[in-house]
Amino acid sequence: MRKKFGKRFIGLVIDNTGAIIMFIIIILVFLQVIARYVFKNPLSWSEELARCSLIWLVMVGAVMASRDKEHLKIEGFVHLVSSKYQKLFYLFSDLIIIFVSSVILFYGYSFVMLNRSQHLPSMSWLSISWICLSIPIGSGLILIYTIEDFLKKVNILK
Repeated sequence: MRKKFGKRFIGLVIDNTGAIIMFIIIILVFLQVIARYVFKNPLSWSEELARCSLIWLVMVGAVMASRDKEHLKIEGFVHLVSSKYQKLFYLFSDLIIIFVSSVILFYGYSFVMLNRSQHLPSMSWLSISWICLSIPIGSGLILIYTIEDFLKKVNILK
């Protein structure tokens, strides 16, 4: 019971984070258009903040797609083999995702540490490492969801 509540809660946080970021991007772009074309005085920071928000939105979306198993996949070859080999193929696919996510998590963390002292040009108060932090967080969550899925598949094979 507690496990399901925690899983639902984390899923709700991820979904709402994606919705909030999307809302922020829409508001920022709308403000930029109004400031530029109505007031003839564009905002110096809104485009950059919208771009940073888009980076976070991509990573949150990747986590959501991974959680819901909605990533693009080509299954033409898989359907040509027997059911037993299909299961093995999906296990192998999960192992590849686990490996790639682990590599991205490791180098993403290094990238965050590398960019700690750099700041955005129009927003000197915002470190680039906060934007780069989306990479290890996103890949870490994808890694967790994929490991969970992999373990479920292994238990089914037993």
